[in-house]
Amino acid sequence: MSRLILGTANFEQPYGIKYGGKVPKDETRKILETAIDNGIHMIDTSTAYIDSSAYPIKYIKRFEKPDDVFHYYRHWEMAHGFDKVDDEQWDGVSVDIPDEALKAAKMKMKVIEFPYNVFDHDILESKFFKLTEKNKITTIARSVFLQGLLLMDNPPIGKEYIEKLDNIIKPYGISRKEAIFLFTFDNPCIDYIVVGVDTAKQLQELINLTQYSIPWPLESAILDLKVPKEIKYPWLWK
Repeated sequence: MSRLILGTANFEQPYGIKYGGKVPKDETRKILETAIDNGIHMIDTSTAYIDSSAYPIKYIKRFEKPDDVFHYYRHWEMAHGFDKVDDEQWDGVSVDIPDEALKAAKMKMKVIEFPYNVFDHDILESKFFKLTEKNKITTIARSVFLQGLLLMDNPPIGKEYIEKLDNIIKPYGISRKEAIFLFTFDNPCIDYIVVGVDTAKQLQELINLTQYSIPWPLESAILDLKVPKEIKYPWLWK
């Protein structure tokens, strides 16, 4: 089974820094079918995408049958953050910053979802992954492309850091998209990775990338890239 989980934020509404239109229903079905055909049997949804009045709850749902893309069985139910959460009632938690992730790991939550990308990798400086391995916690990385910011050629914020990233990647002869994806995918401490796409073609491109690895010198150089929180944390964007 694939380590990829299909994100759905743009299935119900415009999403990401570019705020494009939501994915048409016909394309949604193609994306789901492409996912299933390639061993992706999990989907990440959230009440935050559908009902703004509800407390944001995230679900990681599993598909039951390849011929019925809208039927699911078994799921992880996760609170988004710790505010007003009774820790005992959740399968896991979706967090935003390393300190929250570490707190969740110390609480031995069964599933922890957290942002992790070429700009936001401070979690490596904590004991998070040591604790998740010790406590057999399922780890899920999201925000691989930072809501699309990392893929933009002329981003509204963080342009100088995108340029620095391009200069780091250039000697290795691979695209920025490839480097960004493989940086997260190659982390052996991450069990699953949530990816969001606009088309089935984009999803297939990511699936094809899973057979490759990022060169260690490139990964090391990316780890040395320090980005201010005003750029790597979407809720601080202006």
